[in-house]
Amino acid sequence: MIDQSKGARGACGRDSGACCIDTYRIYDSCRNQECLEEMRILVTDEGQRILDSANAIRVKSIKVLWTKIDTEEMPFNKGYFQINIRYYFHCVLDCCTGLGTGQDVAGLCAWDKSVLLYGGEGNVAIFKSDVLPDAFCPTGKAMIHQGTNLPRAVVEVAEPVPLRLNVMERCACQSFGTCVLDAGQLPDHICACYEGRFTENAGGNKVCFLSLGLFALVRMERPAQLVIPACDSCIPSEESQCELPYTDPCALFRSMEFPVKEFYPEMKDGCSE
Repeated sequence: MIDQSKGARGACGRDSGACCIDTYRIYDSCRNQECLEEMRILVTDEGQRILDSANAIRVKSIKVLWTKIDTEEMPFNKGYFQINIRYYFHCVLDCCTGLGTGQDVAGLCAWDKSVLLYGGEGNVAIFKSDVLPDAFCPTGKAMIHQGTNLPRAVVEVAEPVPLRLNVMERCACQSFGTCVLDAGQLPDHICACYEGRFTENAGGNKVCFLSLGLFALVRMERPAQLVIPACDSCIPSEESQCELPYTDPCALFRSMEFPVKEFYPEMKDGCSE
């Protein structure tokens, strides 16, 4: 604790060039470079109808829609935590249903990953006076809520790289691929991103399996108070521009350069061929 009467300036002032900040300290981290093979793609009932009528299917785009992160303390390894991550991938399939005719089908697939990282130990209760949308007493005053003492797990994911798409008949895929999703137990906010209803047995003939490459960083961090070197306060140096440089539209137009290359695209700088 800093003595406000005489030590605050020495620890957080211009005399020492140091400042106390409240931030998160990284206790442990790891990186993952994995090939996720043959993930079953779930589609809506309308999407299944388009898949069955397509004669060619390819992956148009894919992105990480959401990650569900659970942290569990290891009972026989103090300070270590198991991080269970479920990646939800939103993929768009380009389905060719005729001569020069293509339709996009949005699908969903998922992958589970677990890592073991050190997160430190802590046996304190954390109370914060943050104002939450539903954290008000009947009197209208903000409530003080208690936070968890678990370390915070953070997952950073790069854009996935699609590697392979397998399209199979439903009867031939009983023991093929991986599906960790239950169409009837998907989170509501995931289902809200799609039009239609996900069904495990949509009655269609075609099933798609996707393989992709994934780059991810996982880290464990806890709140920490640190003393860091400080040069000065972060004061903006530029003034806001409240007025436009041109109030006359004709003056703005006259200030533009004539687009010569739009009329003579074969011309180079200063000469013509």
